[in-house]
Amino acid sequence: MTLENDLAWIDAELSLTRPWVEHLLEKAKDPQKILERARALLESFFHTPTWAYLKSHIIAREWPFFEPHSSQPSFWHGRIDVLLKENERTLIVGDYKTDPFDEKVLLKKYSGQLQTYIHHMIQVFPKCSVEGELIHIPTGIRVRVIKGHA
Repeated sequence: MTLENDLAWIDAELSLTRPWVEHLLEKAKDPQKILERARALLESFFHTPTWAYLKSHIIAREWPFFEPHSSQPSFWHGRIDVLLKENERTLIVGDYKTDPFDEKVLLKKYSGQLQTYIHHMIQVFPKCSVEGELIHIPTGIRVRVIKGHA
């Protein structure tokens, strides 16, 4: 995938016709400014070594999941940002973040979410080792969180 394709993907993802974008911006005072900031942030990320590595290992984006909640009679549901194939036996569940970068805070805030994603992917790919990582868009830093095995 070329940088031009990456930028076209940004434009498609940030299209106002996308329901999630419309929902996100419905109460915004200046939705165009938010979209411009998001595009600039992603365009900058696409020039990092992290993106070069990720895009050569992506096997799925926006992977849907539906998982029973472990302690309540309810379900986790959503989409996993990106699934990477690190090697023949290892998958990485990637979760993009734009919070201010503080590794300890990010790990505390999001490790439970990643554990849920990892548990789900182990059920789908029982012969693989599944790891999780936070991918910090503003800095390009990848924070490996946890390993899981079937």
